[in-house]
Amino acid sequence: MSNYNKDPLGIEKCNLLKDKNGPAHHTDDYETVSSRLVVRRGKPFLLRLTFDRDTNFPSDKIRFEFRTGGSPRVTQKSRYYLDPIDPKAGDSNNVGVRFSSVNTGKEVDIEVFTPSDMGVGQWMLFMYSKGKGRRSEKKSVVSDNIVILFNAWNKGDDVYMENEKWRKEYVLNDTGRQYYGSARSIGGMDWYFGQFETEVLNAVLKLITMEKLLYRNRGSAVEIARHLSALMNANDDDGVLVGNWSGEYDDGINPSDWVGSYAIFKQYLEKGKPVEYGQCWVFAGVLCTALRAIGIPARCNTNFESAHDTDANLTIDVEYDKDYNSLDKDDSIWNFHVWNDVWMARPDLPKGFGGWQALDATPQEESGGRMRCGPMSINAIKQGLIFMDYDGPFIYAEVNGSKRHWLKTIVSGKTKYEELYSEHGIIGKRMSTKQVGSDVREDVTHQYKFDEGTPEERLSFKTARKYVTTPRTEKKETKQVIKFTGDIPDSVPVGKEIGASFTFTNTSSTTQSVFLRVAAKLMQYNGAVVAKIHAVSFEETIPAGKSKTVKTTLSAGEYLSKVKNNDSIKFFALGGVKEGKDVLQSFGYHDTVELLKPTIAIKASGKNYKPGDSVTLNISFTNPLSTTLKPGVLRAEGSGIVGVMEIDVTAIKGGATFTKTITVKPRRVGERRVIVGYSSPSLSGLHGSITLSVSGK
Repeated sequence: MSNYNKDPLGIEKCNLLKDKNGPAHHTDDYETVSSRLVVRRGKPFLLRLTFDRDTNFPSDKIRFEFRTGGSPRVTQKSRYYLDPIDPKAGDSNNVGVRFSSVNTGKEVDIEVFTPSDMGVGQWMLFMYSKGKGRRSEKKSVVSDNIVILFNAWNKGDDVYMENEKWRKEYVLNDTGRQYYGSARSIGGMDWYFGQFETEVLNAVLKLITMEKLLYRNRGSAVEIARHLSALMNANDDDGVLVGNWSGEYDDGINPSDWVGSYAIFKQYLEKGKPVEYGQCWVFAGVLCTALRAIGIPARCNTNFESAHDTDANLTIDVEYDKDYNSLDKDDSIWNFHVWNDVWMARPDLPKGFGGWQALDATPQEESGGRMRCGPMSINAIKQGLIFMDYDGPFIYAEVNGSKRHWLKTIVSGKTKYEELYSEHGIIGKRMSTKQVGSDVREDVTHQYKFDEGTPEERLSFKTARKYVTTPRTEKKETKQVIKFTGDIPDSVPVGKEIGASFTFTNTSSTTQSVFLRVAAKLMQYNGAVVAKIHAVSFEETIPAGKSKTVKTTLSAGEYLSKVKNNDSIKFFALGGVKEGKDVLQSFGYHDTVELLKPTIAIKASGKNYKPGDSVTLNISFTNPLSTTLKPGVLRAEGSGIVGVMEIDVTAIKGGATFTKTITVKPRRVGERRVIVGYSSPSLSGLHGSITLSVSGK
């Protein structure tokens, strides 16, 4: 007995007690290796330790310690000493280790308490034991793979979210919706986030260690969000995705073909290099996945008529030559742009600016030397307080800029701009995200800005303009003698003709001469011109008090051969009232026609399933074109179901229906969704989904 306590304790085995820790920490859906424990910070977790001999406390002296990185330091928050906690003490504000049972032989249960601001990522837990009468300590590894996440259930955490339904949606839901199209014709598709997949968590843990993110910053939701925003794109690092808006994707994957984030993270992890290719909704999808995987509440948010203001003056400037032909310029208006909203406190900002923050991974403009954007308080955006961190002017212009049209001339070698007309209230429309607990679209425009034209909205814009430079002078209001309107359909099925009409109404007491230039362009959603496909000019004389309508038709043959991806047709009309060589009044119109594509239909055998059951899915869609679709690919991902599946599809004749049967095996209980996409060189961006009810019974 005299030698019993002279030898320090060593650990033979550590039971991670996943069956208890998983449900308690809302991490039981994580697909992890047996040696990994995933828990949320600020909440105690249980471990069952088996020692190499019977314990004899308090004679046995032991202590515990968390470490991460090569040279862990307390000052850098990469090392935490875990002191013993009084068994009678409460759970709140404790950091250390509490014994649930002692002197029960070789097996002892402990509770580990972590700080609410602990750095997220992978940690090692060590135990140090000292034998009776000895100075040296014995070091044992308790676990070398404990993953610490942010904790939206913990009031002391910067990402605390009070509403339980919100937590289930914005942290735990592994599927979502992406919205696209135009403000007049909103489309939606399901997206598999897959934040619980092993490859996804491994990839995110790798990303946290990249680009020298300081250990002391790994506990900050602001810093982690900003870091991940930069690393979702590969522009200035070895981030996850390469952006491509060229329309040429033969050496990679067409951005329209992705149906979820899992396949992207899996490829990134396996090949060790950026994945080709992504566009805004793909960047938003993978960033939302990374944020939810690490515990930060996040959602995808689509802004329709989204401005890209390159010169940071809060206006989108459109230029025309002396013949009223539009000129190429960097400023643009995207049909839609998808970014993320993340939920967090903002201890770096004045009180009242926590909550939802705008965060964008699509590489557009540099922020702090890297391609990233945000996080920026959407409450600050709404009030026009764009000086707050981060990237307020750019985000404000995206949702609340104005559009101004300029006639550009060169006189004696000097460039002169004459404002033709301006438009207000056309930027930032019908901002859309998935509603909590359902697949219904929720409009969140009011969270970003006041109603257009209200005193609050005008004050916000006036406030924001104080912080930017506006080098061009606005045109004074002129008398309007012609009322001009345009009319085009919101959408048409791909392969159908498109009609457009324009009406002039003379509101003056004299006859007026008007002219109009109309162009139809095949456009990418980000405002880039794919092809000019239709142009017509009109000159009309309108008697006093009369109206006249002119019409033009764009045939399917004019655009169909040039459509590659999620392109749309945009009509541009610019005209004015003539008096001799002078233009007394200018007016314009522009709007988008979405090309609708068929939805993939999916039917399942049976109704209720258990994990491991074979489920047969019948997939079908009809070729909407009169021409044959070239050979393509069918892709599927699913929530705990299929992982990644790719199937080659042969050519499909015009008007023919394609069918395919696949088998999936659900791996986890709950409402599990399978998402399918199809693409070929002739037509891409077809999607469909089905939800399967999987129970443990």
